[in-house]
Amino acid sequence: MEPLSRTEAQRLVQPFGWRFVLGSFDIRYPVASLIEAADLASRAATAVGSELGSHLQVLLRSDSVHLSVTSPKMNWVTNVEVDLVQAIAAGLERPGWTPAPPTTRGASTPVARHEWCIDATDIPTVRAFWKAVLGYVDSPVEGDLQIVDPNGMHPPIWFQTMDVPRTERNRLHLDVSVPHDEAEGRIAAGLAAGGAVGPTSVSPAFTVLIDPEGNEVCVCTWSGRDELGW
Repeated sequence: MEPLSRTEAQRLVQPFGWRFVLGSFDIRYPVASLIEAADLASRAATAVGSELGSHLQVLLRSDSVHLSVTSPKMNWVTNVEVDLVQAIAAGLERPGWTPAPPTTRGASTPVARHEWCIDATDIPTVRAFWKAVLGYVDSPVEGDLQIVDPNGMHPPIWFQTMDVPRTERNRLHLDVSVPHDEAEGRIAAGLAAGGAVGPTSVSPAFTVLIDPEGNEVCVCTWSGRDELGW
């Protein structure tokens, strides 16, 4: 099954309230209790079925359920995942569960994904160090240099090639991947809190925000990346 472009992926799940974020489809449902959360998660799992169960990840809390659908072999989405989103949405519509609004409206668990990026001139050596110290493992995607938490609890780390050692700015920064319609509000909040936009930004794909002491974070979306060939 061929992977979908970012633009097509979001278009296909938009009617169901899901968002395409960093290679997966994500949504959050508010609930009133952990028992209700377990009920919602069970219905979602039933909609997916045992054969494709590995395509669904679920995070339960007493106040919300976060659902994520992706292809486990490629960390991306295809029409298979679109069909699963549609099946889950249909299964949850009957009990009347409603997805949470965007995080700028006060959602307690945002639909977003975090990952750390480390710039390095010798990626294999640096990668081995961080893999050992954090207890991380290789990415399940063949050829991917990213390292991941084997328990899926902490952000992955990816490595960016740097030709010449850099001293004028940080070599480790956080990427915050948010839905395409959330980025503007998140950036505005960062600027209002004393941040500034960095010169290496390529909006809307990513906007580099710099805190008052020079530390960097990238607010990332899928928007614009298809056009750039990324």
